Amino acid sequence: MDISAFQEFKLQMMTLTGLSRDALHIHAGMLCMMIYCAISRQRLGQWGPWIAVMIMACAAEGLDFWDDINAYGSWRWKRSVHDIINTMVWPSLLLLIGRFMPSLLAGSKR
Repeated sequence: MDISAFQEFKLQMMTLTGLSRDALHIHAGMLCMMIYCAISRQRLGQWGPWIAVMIMACAAEGLDFWDDINAYGSWRWKRSVHDIINTMVWPSLLLLIGRFMPSLLAGSKR
C-alpha cells in the first residue's frame, strides 16, 4: 500500500526535524499563527489568526481522514481530535492572553 504525498511529507518532516508527530502539530499551529499575523498585521488577540490555525488543522485532519479511510477502512477520529487539540492549545492560549491580558504580550505601558 502506498502512502499519500501528505503522509510522506509528514514523515519527512519528522525525520528532518527529529520531532514527534505531537510536537510537529504544536509547531505547525504556532508557525501558522505567526505567519498569518505577519501577513495580515492582525494581533494575537484577534480572531483571524486563531481561525486560520483552526482551518489549517481541520484541513490537515481532512487529509488524514481520507488517508485513514483508504488505509484502514475507517476514520481514526480519536487521533484526529488529539491532533487538533495539540495544534490549537497554544494558539488558543495566545488568543485569550491577547484579548484579556494584552500587556503580557506587548509589555506593560508605564
